[in-house]
Amino acid sequence: MAARKKRPTTKKATAKPKTPKGLGELADKLYAKRTARLKLSAKVEAMKADEVEMQTEVIQMLAKAHLTKASGKKATVSNKPSDMAQVDDWEKFAKWLHRKKDLAVLGRKLGQKHISELREAGQVPDGLKFVSINKLSVTKA
Repeated sequence: MAARKKRPTTKKATAKPKTPKGLGELADKLYAKRTARLKLSAKVEAMKADEVEMQTEVIQMLAKAHLTKASGKKATVSNKPSDMAQVDDWEKFAKWLHRKKDLAVLGRKLGQKHISELREAGQVPDGLKFVSINKLSVTKA
């Protein structure tokens, strides 16, 4: 009788960790919730765009009618124009900034409050121009 060949010994495969009961279901719920949120987010962005268009239209209609305020049954809108500083000449502004060392005018954007205070004091930084912008206030009537 021929001798049997021994099979090479192999290590047992490590068992896959068991998923805790309910974790898969929770993952599915999380995915569904995330998907729903992303769908809503897209709708919200579209609504924001619509709102901006409507604000622009209201500002134009108020200007055309020579009004600053109008009321409906549920809301009142009023146009509140204000000046906002924009750098017109960065080279001049940088020189002014270096000369005055007034970094309060800087941030992620120009420090409008500080620039307004400087403007009121007659110390407008070089390189700036003032552009009129419209802000629409919407309140409950």
